[in-house]
Amino acid sequence: MEQKTVVEIECPKCGSSGKASVKVFIDAQSDPRGRKNLLAGKLNRYRCRGCGFTDSVPAGVIYHDPEKRFCVQYVPRWLTEQDEFLDQLDEAARPVIFEDESWGGIPAYLRDVHVVLSLSELANYVVFRERLWKRRVSSVQGLVVCFCCDRSIEHGERYFCVSRVVRERGSGRLQEDRIVDSTASLQVCADCRKKAGSGPVSFSYAPLPLLHLEQEGFRRFAAQHGNWESLRRQDSPCGDACTLCGTAPAPGRKYVTIELSEETYSPEGAQTIAVHAELATLCGPCSERYLVWLSLEDDSGQQAAESRAG
Repeated sequence: MEQKTVVEIECPKCGSSGKASVKVFIDAQSDPRGRKNLLAGKLNRYRCRGCGFTDSVPAGVIYHDPEKRFCVQYVPRWLTEQDEFLDQLDEAARPVIFEDESWGGIPAYLRDVHVVLSLSELANYVVFRERLWKRRVSSVQGLVVCFCCDRSIEHGERYFCVSRVVRERGSGRLQEDRIVDSTASLQVCADCRKKAGSGPVSFSYAPLPLLHLEQEGFRRFAAQHGNWESLRRQDSPCGDACTLCGTAPAPGRKYVTIELSEETYSPEGAQTIAVHAELATLCGPCSERYLVWLSLEDDSGQQAAESRAG
């Protein structure tokens, strides 16, 4: 399948015409750079030569991961308004070509291509499917892996973990916030934690892009040997305000806390020994915007927004 194409672009700001080379197909195994650009928010970006305006090109993308057995297609919203395109899909939004018996040898997962309507939704879905696959593999093998050295952490061994905990704000004074979900964004064995305390370490095996505050928070924790220095905003109006925008989560609303803890793993699952620090709180809108897209390699605008947390 052709991986790139050239499209005509009219700048929505100044009206200048131009061309952009865009990627329309990503194979996760043979094109790791395409995957990395997608998750970092750099895929199919266009910069106007006339006024310098930058934006995402509304061109469709098919993402295929044969190892994890899933396929997802980003369909620009404008294309969903075209009858010619809609006529190619059945009532479940699957290509009608797969109704042909000659396609009987196609793997089942390719007959059920998931459709999304934005690049951010595409990135979120890829992270979700990779997390699901990794979780199932880990459950079968009984493994927790260090994201620094890629070593399997044995049962009963202590390790350090940065988690993104999704919470729902209680609706009353006496009603506690409810934990909805928790995802480990960083796992580090005790040996690598010691190395981080005396020098730089990399997190090259992390399954999703890490926030700067997650990496820097762990490094500061390791360097200070547990004497934590918070990365929270000092000008937040209240202790539980969003680290990035300063908004406090309203009752009944979901928000995310990023926590650094010490854990141990057994066949029964992970057990928290101690929560050493809360790195940040992100309101719903900020968590949707930054948790997948933001990384150390993002552009200066995203870097500036994140630097307010440090």
